[in-house]
Amino acid sequence: MGSSGDESREVREFLEGPLMEAYESYDLDRWCGSFTQDVVVMVPGEAPIEGQESWRSFMARHFESSTQDHRYEIKDLTIAGDCAIERHIDASTRHGKRSYWQGMFLLRRQADSSWKIARYMLSPYAEVEPSP
Repeated sequence: MGSSGDESREVREFLEGPLMEAYESYDLDRWCGSFTQDVVVMVPGEAPIEGQESWRSFMARHFESSTQDHRYEIKDLTIAGDCAIERHIDASTRHGKRSYWQGMFLLRRQADSSWKIARYMLSPYAEVEPSP
């Protein structure tokens, strides 16, 4: 296991690289593969989304209505052993309207030392565009 700085870098690289690349290219397989099988996602106005297959169904509908102008910015990242907690803001356009969100990922280190998202909480945010 690397140092706290190494772990932080690994998590950031995963989130800002493969995870966001999957989201921005609408790659449903890669996006959903970045979450654990037992993922729980909480979004406004919805019952908790439990399990990777339910998350996949939700995201398939989401990708159909999104456009390609997504911004994402990590605001805080804490590593605690085999868990990481990340707080972010993001913005995207859905149904022709710009929306702003704040979110939190809880990640777990996997047996192969990779990181996956186990919990995701999302809520509306003030209209602040994340840094490019």
